[in-house]
Amino acid sequence: MTTQERVAQPAITGPVVETDLVAAAGPRVGLVGGGALLVLVGAGATLFGSRRRASHS
Repeated sequence: MTTQERVAQPAITGPVVETDLVAAAGPRVGLVGGGALLVLVGAGATLFGSRRRASHS
């Protein structure tokens, strides 16, 4: 085994520990706020379009 191979593979000193933990489940405020904003904009655009269409009839 060469010196380079020893450096590339460090010795195992203990048990394998999972470091990529998943955050606690729950709603993300940014996503909920963004979704609410999209719903409001869509509702406003629909209302504006229907009123505009009704005034031209």
